[in-house]
Amino acid sequence: MDTARRALALTRSTRDQRAQAELLFTLGDALLKANSLTEAERCFGEAYALCERLSYPLLRIRAGLGLARAELAAGRGAKALLRARAMRAEAVTADFTTLAEEADQILVSALTE
Repeated sequence: MDTARRALALTRSTRDQRAQAELLFTLGDALLKANSLTEAERCFGEAYALCERLSYPLLRIRAGLGLARAELAAGRGAKALLRARAMRAEAVTADFTTLAEEADQILVSALTE
């Protein structure tokens, strides 16, 4: 994770916002797997907001689903459910089938929590 953090600092200094968003998502994913939920949510949230500003819908939906997974892991199933539903609707509209399927998995997990 130190390498990802250094790379993130580099993207910030070079103002490569697209690479920054990708690294924030990747770091959030790694932090989620390490059970660092607060940090993971922060990274996913930053990636989501950055992707919104950049009009980068694919990664924005992925970051939103990352947030939903982090919320679910933190025991906030109702919030994860709402977010996953919204991200699923956007994924279907944009024809991102794989992301819609990922949202479905989160929805099932949230409903059976």
